[in-house]
Amino acid sequence: MKKILASFAIALGIAYGASASAADIGNGINLGADVDVNYTTGTEAWVYKLTPEMSYSTPWGIGLSADTSIMIDDPEFTGINWEASMMAMDNLEIYGKIKSDADHDFGDVTMGLTLSF
Repeated sequence: MKKILASFAIALGIAYGASASAADIGNGINLGADVDVNYTTGTEAWVYKLTPEMSYSTPWGIGLSADTSIMIDDPEFTGINWEASMMAMDNLEIYGKIKSDADHDFGDVTMGLTLSF
């Protein structure tokens, strides 16, 4: 039980530190990270995942972002998720997404519209 409580306290501290370090650098550039810590009973497995993200907002309304997931207990680079989006109207977003793998080869491009109402 002590291990579980100690791990939870450490995970909470990491998550708080990661959210507190998200920063607006200026000129439309933002840096941040998400920390996901979870425990699965039965297999008794802990998963620690860090997702750093960088985004840039252009003056003409286009947002660009890149993020990747890193498993903290077994670090392995799996690639980067790239996204560009733009609000065409108040409730209509146009976006494009592509993922590059660890060898920096690009996969399929996803393009679409999101209508919010």
